[in-house]
Amino acid sequence: MSARSDIALLDARANELLEKLNSLESKQSWIKLQDAYTKLRKTKNQEEAGFLLEEIGKLITEGNREREVWDEIRECISSKLKSKTYEIERMKTLGAFITIAQANTFVQALIAGVNENVRDEDVRRKIANSLLKIINEYLGQSGDIPLAQKFSGNLVDE
Repeated sequence: MSARSDIALLDARANELLEKLNSLESKQSWIKLQDAYTKLRKTKNQEEAGFLLEEIGKLITEGNREREVWDEIRECISSKLKSKTYEIERMKTLGAFITIAQANTFVQALIAGVNENVRDEDVRRKIANSLLKIINEYLGQSGDIPLAQKFSGNLVDE
């Protein structure tokens, strides 16, 4: 399996574990445990004490299941981090990354090529908006203006 597949699988497993954690009703279990313990300390009835001890045991077991889920979530996150680190190192080894300076040079060359070869300002504006939309989506940013202001060249005359 590839590192990307591993990461996707670990993401799915982490989500599954978080759903499982939500179903355990942790807060209610702790409230019930506190209540049972308080009743146990106050009771003088042996039969009731036995029932309460059994209830406390069940609640502790539930709490242990929650701890096991958290342990598995931690392990899943750790494995995901290792897989991501491995994938990044593999991509570096393959030369799959470019530097920021190389990316800036590419964008400047693209802008210069468009400005030199496309005379219609409306077409240049559409090209600029399309490029900015793609770049912003890739970088997880919203809006065209902030990223557009970072370019040293212009696709449209201002």
